[in-house]
Amino acid sequence: MWDSAIVYYSKLTNIDTQLAKKGLARCYESVGYSSKAIDLYKQILADDSLNASIIIRYANLLRSSSLHNQALKQYLKLVELDSTSAKYWEMLGDQYKTMNMTIESTSA
Repeated sequence: MWDSAIVYYSKLTNIDTQLAKKGLARCYESVGYSSKAIDLYKQILADDSLNASIIIRYANLLRSSSLHNQALKQYLKLVELDSTSAKYWEMLGDQYKTMNMTIESTSA
């Protein structure tokens, strides 16, 4: 299933590059090709750096790939985008806890 989706999204790059990259990134993430998904999320965010839903997917993938410092930067970016979002603060605090940064996690 994912293989055929990858083929179709690859063909879509000529028509809608951003949509294709988003679809490919999700497919790669789903089949466990984390490094390919990470590269695509970087490309997407280079063109659309304020897309919170992509930042969340990217940060969560970085975190699950044990790239904690990079994930932390993305969670911080989310809080900068919307400092009133309890969800973003919770994700940031969880990342601090994962990194054993307890003082930071209790203040987040």
